Amino acid sequence: METPVNLPSTLQKILLGCGILASLLKVGTDLLVGLTTKGYSFVLHSISNLSALGAPPGRSFSRST
Repeated sequence: METPVNLPSTLQKILLGCGILASLLKVGTDLLVGLTTKGYSFVLHSISNLSALGAPPGRSFSRST
């Protein structure tokens, strides 16, 4: 399979690995914050509620203060 950009094979593998790692890190941090937030339920709430306005401070990794 040839890519239109013609990146070197090693660079393609590095970028693919970074994409996979970033996805796993996102899922892992969402699970960690969800499990450690008091009153949060994966069944009743969406992940975006963890960083919403009014959410408990200091729990979300993506929230700016």
